[in-house]
Amino acid sequence: MLNQKQLVLASRLYIAASKSGHTFDLAKFSNDREYALQTLAHLMSEIHEGDTQPLIAETMLSFSEQVSLSPPPTASSPGNEPKPGEPAPKQYVGRLR
Repeated sequence: MLNQKQLVLASRLYIAASKSGHTFDLAKFSNDREYALQTLAHLMSEIHEGDTQPLIAETMLSFSEQVSLSPPPTASSPGNEPKPGEPAPKQYVGRLR
């Protein structure tokens, strides 16, 4: 998910890419990181306009900062998992048990 600064950059990039004849799915761009990185690489190689190249580079930099600032995924501790054959502990999911 993009933060506000990245969403503004993505919107500006979408408009600039549309003007040069290259469109992409902005909703998918903001939700799917792999799609966003592939789109940025494609736009960097295809668009050679002076105003758009710095915008693409700034968006890529913003994405790389997000990767370096995000905490590493934590592994679940092995002691918390139920043993085979034991029922899983009851947890609330909305109004259901």
